[in-house]
Amino acid sequence: MGIGFLFLVFHEGERVVGEFPVPHHPGLTFTVYQDQEFDSSTGVYYDLRQGNRVLSEKHILTGTLDYEDAQDYTAHAADSLVYLSYVKPHQVVAIYDLHTKYGFPRSSPSDTMDLFRRGAALLNRLKRHNPRIIGARRLSD
Repeated sequence: MGIGFLFLVFHEGERVVGEFPVPHHPGLTFTVYQDQEFDSSTGVYYDLRQGNRVLSEKHILTGTLDYEDAQDYTAHAADSLVYLSYVKPHQVVAIYDLHTKYGFPRSSPSDTMDLFRRGAALLNRLKRHNPRIIGARRLSD
């Protein structure tokens, strides 16, 4: 399991939980953010970047009452699919296809296909590489 880098960077009411480089893809990084003000469902977000280029815009992963920890996240790659796991390497919270440019949760505002149907399709493709893969939080098949 890889280790993300913990940053105590704050900007506009959020903190960067960590930046997680994708193995075998130099410069490709998932970043996880969390709102600073806690309430009944504090937002946790992610984006995916290749250097300075945004591949998957910042989008919500979940809401939580907990303080997110960088040690809970890891980036992975399988074929053209890159994904972010939570707590265990087989629990996927975000996934992105480098060839089609589609992801879950949503990769861009122009994504019009049903978000959950696309997430399930990407997750099923990923399961061909590792049958232990499961969708964590809102991602399921």
